[in-house]
Amino acid sequence: MHITEVIRIARQAEMEGRIKIPKVCSTEELLQIAQPLLCELEPPKPNVPKEEHYVSASYRYVDELHKIPAAPSDKLLITVATGDEHERLLGLSGYYMERYARRIGADFIALTGVTQDWWGLEKFRVGQFVARYRRTLFLDVDVLVREGSPDLFRLVPEGMIGIHDDYPHSVAIAGNDDWMKLVRDHLHQSQQVPLWNPETLLNTGVVVLDRMHADIYQPMRRPFPGHHCDEQFWIERQASRYPSYKLPSEFNTQWYWPDFEERCHTAWFVHLANCPPHERFKLMCRKAEEHDNYRPVDARIP
Repeated sequence: MHITEVIRIARQAEMEGRIKIPKVCSTEELLQIAQPLLCELEPPKPNVPKEEHYVSASYRYVDELHKIPAAPSDKLLITVATGDEHERLLGLSGYYMERYARRIGADFIALTGVTQDWWGLEKFRVGQFVARYRRTLFLDVDVLVREGSPDLFRLVPEGMIGIHDDYPHSVAIAGNDDWMKLVRDHLHQSQQVPLWNPETLLNTGVVVLDRMHADIYQPMRRPFPGHHCDEQFWIERQASRYPSYKLPSEFNTQWYWPDFEERCHTAWFVHLANCPPHERFKLMCRKAEEHDNYRPVDARIP
């Protein structure tokens, strides 16, 4: 079972008064607390669509290079915000991203508007920009960059892809990597490429790249299952051709980790990965206040 589902079950049980979760709780402690609840559940059935229900949308290239400044830097921080929910997040996270970009001498570009028929294909829009800049930092729009965050371009050696490996966190919760293998196998079969199941889970929400790495954003060419991790697994597969630098967790501290709140105290990049959409904006506002005591006018908490 994926960590997000374990958290959901545990939080629901806490609201019902069936269990009590300490404010500071490690992955192992949460698993121990939630174990009796998980034993009550029926074994989950894989949720993989049949081939006739695959996403048939193909990637549509849209030339967006006019968004590059007239006198560009050789470094870029880029994000993608499509749809009302993500553009609302951009109104907050974009402030911190742009502030960070200025400090490290990078241009900042936010790609908005819906250009694809499947949301996961939107991330491949960044490839044309990676090909134009010497170095690029891609951030998901639900990433909050703290004031004073170190320069990732200085941390990640040139020639390597800087990326965080979520594998230990996911396996610690699920107990195995079966779900990854299942989703990867269906994706790779749909693209008619050899099956590939490494013991990694590279999170594509925070990625440092060089110009030579632009081809990792080549999209799928055939209909695909449409699992929410398909674009991540496809990018991970293509990134495997290059050496990688594993980012410390402080640069991609994620909401779905059981010890998220504790880790936030030392995090530089707070990533609300897998946070339910109806909670995400409000939580980002709170984290922004905790870290920087800043609340823009359009991001006030109800």
